[in-house]
Amino acid sequence: NWKEEDDEPIDWNVNLLPRILESGGPELRSRMIQFIQRPGETVFVPSDWHHGVLNLDTTIAVTQNFCSSGNFECVWRYTRSGRRKMARIFREALRERRPELAELADQLDRQDKFDLDVEIEQADERRRARKARKRAKKAERASSAASPSRDRAASDEASPSAAAPKLPAAKPAREPASAMSGGGPASESGSGSASDSD
Repeated sequence: NWKEEDDEPIDWNVNLLPRILESGGPELRSRMIQFIQRPGETVFVPSDWHHGVLNLDTTIAVTQNFCSSGNFECVWRYTRSGRRKMARIFREALRERRPELAELADQLDRQDKFDLDVEIEQADERRRARKARKRAKKAERASSAASPSRDRAASDEASPSAAAPKLPAAKPAREPASAMSGGGPASESGSGSASDSD
């Protein structure tokens, strides 16, 4: 099962990718693009292209998602369903700077019977309900954790042994100072163990 092998990112490049290429044959290998990106080079990965990266050295990556009039329909549908609140802000910015794309977003919403404001409210309601369920579970756990101690305290009060006085525990005899370790007189005089010094 490949999911058991894909424990670390390097597993993909070392174990899985070679087997995928082998099983896919020449057709897959001819459609796959592999290259080394050198310092200062920029790579554009088209929308919906599966890709993987193996950093050969310490690397800083700057990643941006790209939206243009050419891929706007796809980007808008993805954004409005996956990032609803960001989509609302995006649409308002489009109204100011690219009104034709804002109108296209509105057309897509009407065509798909998608109401962004209703979707946001429903998502917020689901989030509030999840939080309320979590709070209720937490309160239930706290209550059930406290119940046994209350029950035990009530049964202790009713038992005859509860009336008997409790004697203090016997104190252990003090050890000689030379046998002490960590912060006692022995470590101050220098006769403590090696772990006493910093």
